[in-house]
Amino acid sequence: MMLVYCDGRISGSLSSGCIEADIVQHALRALQTDTPIKLKYGANSSWIDLRLPCGGAIEVTIVPRPDAASFRNGILKLKRREPARLQLSKGDESFFQWQLNPPIKLMVFGTGQEALYTARLAIQFGVDYRPFTPEKTLLSHSQKLGILTSLLTTPKWRDSLPVDPWTAITLLFHDHDWEPPLLQSALASAAFYIGSQGSKSPIRKLLSNTSML
Repeated sequence: MMLVYCDGRISGSLSSGCIEADIVQHALRALQTDTPIKLKYGANSSWIDLRLPCGGAIEVTIVPRPDAASFRNGILKLKRREPARLQLSKGDESFFQWQLNPPIKLMVFGTGQEALYTARLAIQFGVDYRPFTPEKTLLSHSQKLGILTSLLTTPKWRDSLPVDPWTAITLLFHDHDWEPPLLQSALASAAFYIGSQGSKSPIRKLLSNTSML
């Protein structure tokens, strides 16, 4: 999806620069006529001078001044971390529909380098990352990376932690005394993924606690 503004600026991309400049010109003309336009680039296109390096084809539908209500409502739902259905339409005609889920949120409880490097990976992938640690050194390193990190003073799970079906939880402790109460609360939450590092021996010990099964 790509948005073209009235002054020719764009947000988003359809081909990483291969056809965007031409799409802008068609979009500006569509604004003048207030009429949707369908275009095809690449293989079997009517423009011999606009070829895609990949050898494929892209079909583009330009919808001038689409109904903004669907997008506005969808954005509000996603901000509330609720699934949203977006519809690109103009008048009585609908062109596309999308079902979007809130972005994945990663909550990491732990200490040491594993937790720090997980933070760096999450930043690179653009994941909403929420670290929790009892280690003040890790807390300081995370804050230098610009990550809002919470200091854990007890292994007790805070009821105020926002966990929904699009949240992943990972435990990265070397001291496994912290893990049982946190893991038990995590398993009772709505998180879609729960992970814990460790060798087979401590994992068996954790799973032998019937309250976690």
